Amino acid sequence: MSIQNDANIANERTVYHIGDTIVHWNYGFGTILAIEEKDIGGVTQQYYVVQVERLQLWVPVEEASVSSIRLPTERFQFEALFDILRTPGEQLPDHQYQRRLELQERMQKKTLTDLCHLIRDLADRSREHTLNQNDVTVLSRAEELLLDEWVRSLGIERPIAFGELEVLLQGGLSAL
Repeated sequence: MSIQNDANIANERTVYHIGDTIVHWNYGFGTILAIEEKDIGGVTQQYYVVQVERLQLWVPVEEASVSSIRLPTERFQFEALFDILRTPGEQLPDHQYQRRLELQERMQKKTLTDLCHLIRDLADRSREHTLNQNDVTVLSRAEELLLDEWVRSLGIERPIAFGELEVLLQGGLSAL
């Protein structure tokens, strides 16, 4: 195993650099600590070593942007998502199994745009239907992911971000 401690030494295929703050789709905000080359199962690859809270992850460099990590969203890009949240939702399937599959698929897309559509659509559905346990779980996870980035991108307190989210989902805050 060799560790590359200088971002300039890292392979040209790397998108992220040591010290970069990233967002891991499953674990949230983290920092690139190093770029390591490891041999796993006879295959040698470069990995980003990512520190997320007390957890250290190894993310393959070649799959990083496609699969699990990205840079945090800039303020102006994040604010553009508000338009999605304030518009009426699209109808989700009434059959719970079909809805569950659709929600899983949408959560796997791993973009904030898709996350906002999902939150909006579930919030809209909750106005006319009782959400089942899966709907509530998915909505809660999606809101957590969105709020984590909202706080970081806009530099505001979580309760304020949550309040703004609630207002947007009711079609308000056109000035935001």
